[in-house]
Amino acid sequence: MRVCGAHVILLAVASVLVAPLARANEAADIEYEKAVAAFKRQAFEEALAALERAYSAEPKAVYVYNMGRALEELGRIEAAQQAYLRTPAIAGVTDELRALAARKAESLASVADKAVLRFSGLPKGVAVQVDDEIVPDTTVDLVVAPGLHTLCVSEGEKIRCHARRLIKGIRLVWPPADAPGSRARLTLDLADRLAVLRLGGVRVVGDWKRVKVLELDAAATTVAIRERGGAQWSKDIELAGDETVLLSALAPGAARAPGVESGAAIDSTATASPWSWILVGTGAAATAAGVGLLVHAKLLQSPDDGATQAEAASDWETARPFVTPGWTLVGAGTAVLVGGLVWHFVTDGAPIAADVQTTTDGALLMLRGRW
Repeated sequence: MRVCGAHVILLAVASVLVAPLARANEAADIEYEKAVAAFKRQAFEEALAALERAYSAEPKAVYVYNMGRALEELGRIEAAQQAYLRTPAIAGVTDELRALAARKAESLASVADKAVLRFSGLPKGVAVQVDDEIVPDTTVDLVVAPGLHTLCVSEGEKIRCHARRLIKGIRLVWPPADAPGSRARLTLDLADRLAVLRLGGVRVVGDWKRVKVLELDAAATTVAIRERGGAQWSKDIELAGDETVLLSALAPGAARAPGVESGAAIDSTATASPWSWILVGTGAAATAAGVGLLVHAKLLQSPDDGATQAEAASDWETARPFVTPGWTLVGAGTAVLVGGLVWHFVTDGAPIAADVQTTTDGALLMLRGRW
């Protein structure tokens, strides 16, 4: 891949289109004025459509040249170059417009059969990676071969990765706006054991002592890990939208079981909702028991009419052993109750799948679900 500067790709948006020398067709004139207004608003699709209608009403070279301008702003580089190449062949073209179109076509010749990336809206200080290489300068366009590419941006404790098929003659503005339900999360809890992580064969560059989350496309991919001790782990996974995958390191021997050799996997699937409701029921029962103890203590502490001071003091002493356990049960029960409700509504009853992969350095635990 290589970086191209402003001499290759038009970076600045001009505010006006080239005007025709003479206006004789009223329909064409109306459409041209619409194109000029749309171009000024940077509504380039609208400008292109108006220019095509103007050309249909009155074929003029200037309309075709301006179509190239609109196509270039839309990132359709190959189509823009073709419009510039067509311009000199149209009857009535001026020498000035012929020279202008030739310069524009030449400026796009080196990238018309390539794919181009334009970076936009990235925070300062982030690291951008395309395939296995770090992008040295994100302020200029990047030229790459057409095809499937992995693009990642590192933002502190999070790395966002996208797999995108880049098309010949098209400029893609990146990063894209993600559609709801199109992304998944890979949460890392590997206790500084992670040395190398690959997604679909591409090594993701990151400070793995700092990075905790990878945000990925909801799609099939291969996650491969090499630990600092040399152990390796790989798994093909189908990521669902809004799904979270947790990778956690287990101590040596923690996942050992008879007949399970290093590198083997144990798969299991459990549903979260029954356990969440068990927690809710347990928490509610504990809270109710605590409230009962507190009510009982309160009744004991309320002196009867005519009771002596000594009798009242005796009642207080009798009630005291019920107060501390009562508040303890209320506090613990409420916490368990709330925890069960959060578990249920966050997971929404979705299955949680577990996979344990033993290695020479211990084991890796992978949990998948929505929480």
